[in-house]
Amino acid sequence: MQINEYELRQTEDKLMILSQKCKHEVEDAYAKDAIKSVAIINEVYDVMSLAEEHVWLLGLNTRLLVVGLFEVSHGTLNRTLVFPREIFIRLLLCGATSFIIIHNHPSGDCLPSEDDNQLTQRLSDCGRMLGITLADHVVIGNGIFSYAEHKLLE
Repeated sequence: MQINEYELRQTEDKLMILSQKCKHEVEDAYAKDAIKSVAIINEVYDVMSLAEEHVWLLGLNTRLLVVGLFEVSHGTLNRTLVFPREIFIRLLLCGATSFIIIHNHPSGDCLPSEDDNQLTQRLSDCGRMLGITLADHVVIGNGIFSYAEHKLLE
């Protein structure tokens, strides 16, 4: 199954547009759970070999099929910046009804930090206002931590 990776870019006229960056062949692009979501990202980005924090976004339709795949942030060894507006611009433009945020912890510790908890709450609140559900926030380290599986999403 093909899924599209997009990039947000600015035209010469200073307009922001969402354009298709490339297509990826993924065996099964239905993000049914944290393990499947990580597998989709790993097929494209080889997440286990990265030395800095990265944040990815999966935009989903009502059937949990990936309709947009984005790398939204690339940071340092232990930190990266994520702003809700950058997430929701992409989700609105690709027509997503829900989304999954995935990021790695190069340290290997997959337990979420307080910053991770605050980001999850902000994204959940913003999504609720826009009618776009945060389906999961997944942290990758030596294992996988799923907010949804730990019932930490409202």
